[in-house]
Amino acid sequence: MSRNIKLVLTSSRILTPTSIDPRPGTIEIDNDGHIVSILQNKSSFESYNFLDKSQFLDVGENVIMSGVIDIHVHLNEPGRTHWEGFETGTKAAAAGKHLNSFLIFLIILIEFLIEFLILFLIGGVTTVIDMPLNSIPPTTTVKNLEHKIESAKGKCWVDVGFYGGIIPGNQNDLIPLIDSGVKGFKCFLIESGVDEFPCVNEQQVRLAYEKLQGKNSVFMFHAEMEDSQKEITSENKYSDDIQSNLFAKFLNSRPSSLELNAISLIIRIAKEFPTVRSHIVHLSTAQAIDIICKAKLEGIPLTVETCFHYLCLNAEEVQLGRTDFKCCPPIRDESNREELWKARFALLDGTIDYVVSDHSPCTADLKFLDKKTEDRDFLKAWGGISSLQFGLPVLWTEARKRGCGFHHLTTWLSKNTSKQIKLNNRKGEIKVGYDADFVIWAPEETFTVLTDIIQFKNKVTPYEGKVLYGVIKKTIVRGNIVYDVENGVVDKPKGIMPPLKILERLTLVLGGVTLGYFAFYHNLKRKSPLLPVIPETPALPVPYGYPGPINDPFKRHAYQTSFNRRLRHPDWVFEHLTEESLKRGPDVDRSKSYFKEDMNIPEMFRSKLRDYVKSGFDRGHLAPAADAKFSQEALDETFLLTNIAPQVDWAFFEEFCRRLVTGEKFSDVYIFTGTAYLPKKEADGKFYVKYQLIGDPPNTAVPTHFYKIVLATKKDKNSPDGISYSLESFLMPNQRIPYNDSLEKYIVPLDAIERTTGLMFFNDLKNKTVTSLCKTVKCIPIPPAKHIDESSRKDERKALPLPKEEIKALPLQKH
Repeated sequence: MSRNIKLVLTSSRILTPTSIDPRPGTIEIDNDGHIVSILQNKSSFESYNFLDKSQFLDVGENVIMSGVIDIHVHLNEPGRTHWEGFETGTKAAAAGKHLNSFLIFLIILIEFLIEFLILFLIGGVTTVIDMPLNSIPPTTTVKNLEHKIESAKGKCWVDVGFYGGIIPGNQNDLIPLIDSGVKGFKCFLIESGVDEFPCVNEQQVRLAYEKLQGKNSVFMFHAEMEDSQKEITSENKYSDDIQSNLFAKFLNSRPSSLELNAISLIIRIAKEFPTVRSHIVHLSTAQAIDIICKAKLEGIPLTVETCFHYLCLNAEEVQLGRTDFKCCPPIRDESNREELWKARFALLDGTIDYVVSDHSPCTADLKFLDKKTEDRDFLKAWGGISSLQFGLPVLWTEARKRGCGFHHLTTWLSKNTSKQIKLNNRKGEIKVGYDADFVIWAPEETFTVLTDIIQFKNKVTPYEGKVLYGVIKKTIVRGNIVYDVENGVVDKPKGIMPPLKILERLTLVLGGVTLGYFAFYHNLKRKSPLLPVIPETPALPVPYGYPGPINDPFKRHAYQTSFNRRLRHPDWVFEHLTEESLKRGPDVDRSKSYFKEDMNIPEMFRSKLRDYVKSGFDRGHLAPAADAKFSQEALDETFLLTNIAPQVDWAFFEEFCRRLVTGEKFSDVYIFTGTAYLPKKEADGKFYVKYQLIGDPPNTAVPTHFYKIVLATKKDKNSPDGISYSLESFLMPNQRIPYNDSLEKYIVPLDAIERTTGLMFFNDLKNKTVTSLCKTVKCIPIPPAKHIDESSRKDERKALPLPKEEIKALPLQKH
């Protein structure tokens, strides 16, 4: 075992890119702050007795995830330090102890956020990007950027990056700013609220696009724009005589049409500049989802973010004078919030790429909070929400209600944000070789947002008083513990300001947020050549609409599925069975569940209940209802037709899979169940794929075969990684199978299924020792609880082993 280990983390729940759910594991971190090894089981200190006990952290059941990367933050210094400052932010962010001279040379930029970083660290954030406005001067020239860096000296612990600004007349400053390291540019299509950062018009937008062509930068838009006709929309339902201390008055002044106007303009111009990445910041209206999705499908390089407050707050809860809720664009109604979560092509499906805080603090008097409630004016109050410290708990509190998992969080908060700023080869995931940036947290624990725990300078937030899930226990940046829930901020900030030209290679870490340092620093430490920035190949636009998609992915409580629109049934369904997941929850009643069409599928591609009427086929669950008894909601989801295919009974096989957990004592069983269409040799000697269609009109396809790929695992101290793996793949005809049949006759090579379906399964096991499941246990069917006389079954067709001609027709290699 290597002695070049600085820190070891072990937990029952570590989220890596290879798993959907957290798994037991151990992470080894070297002296340079990189992940050098990820072991697939928990470890004890005895295995690392060459370390000091302080270098070995067993965090128990707490979840270890990649640190949050928040790339939309307003730090406000210089010029508006009384709103927020580097001092109040960075106290909670700790730079590393073991820094070589070059790293010390790099860190100075980070020092400028001392105060501001404290709320990042407590919030599990390890990287931030500072927006160009609200500081005076704004980051619109190299000189102004230098001024910002100068003001940061001696105040920063962590990795911080900067965006530049686009205002009227500064198009010639853009390339010098890129050369100085800014990560992109933001503009406003409506007045920003500060005089020093005016908005731009269409002509000025085009001038900026021309300058940014081929520069691998990103052009970001505050996407609100006045309509010249200022029509009253259906959303504009409040009369002009509404008092200004009511949120309705402000909401009325910023209808969804402002966002739709701006986004339509952005898409129209972006088509003309396909080498420039375009980005919409803080999307608030769900009405824009369709046009954004269409633009993406046409190949326009467009990304979109939304914010914690749009996903977690609603207009209905804003009471009289609660100006702490004001932001631009505004928080909209509850139905809009749910659409952002659940609408087809919204957050859960990736049209919205990631979630950020848009932390935009100010003093209490700018929100009129020093006045009586009835005297607070929504129209004149500052528009911005402070939430950086609470982003992860806020998002998790809402996400958990909707069946989202930890993998969703790390995608929205780390993976996709690191990709946006081109740091995804170093940060955003827990991988070997990546920076050791982590948030360690307890997702089941709750806390109440009270004034005395708020760390930002002005303790103004709409989340005050809310009970949130998810307590941050530790924040780790490049192997350095920078925040601990019991001890607070660890160590003092260290660092000096690097030359301006090195900004692009800097890693910024703000109060638990890791902004990812750049490849330059890491490659110098590793004595390898500097990795060049490889420009993205621009997507060829597809005018007037891109075809597709053909598949719809869904994450349910008990399974995941990929629904095929053409065939009207799933291509595959994935399950993870454990002893705990198979327990029946309180008040779970199958009689309350019923088959229903999935309204997430467009009507013309949807499988219909009537398709199965008198068809001769069951509505066959691919994820069995009996596997989802832990909650009524999970059980109900198995009856959605996106989990159903025309099928003949094979309940005995489903019980066999459950018995692997309950009887054979495997700790985890992973199952892919899917549909297949196999060729058959006809009289002319040629092979044809023929299958039945049901429904009126006949649209729902009847698979010729179904497959199950079963992976069973359990602890094994003799295995290199402490786990034994047993796998078997079965392919069965879609017909009655005798309950006394042997399952072994339906075993086929895994690549036979892969080649006929075009899918690859359990690919990450290729370097593992995997045994045959049917050589580990007896692969015999489990009869149903109620005995069925075989002679009484309606379909007397006897299921045979896979015919030889079908095996030959499969595009597989011999084994």
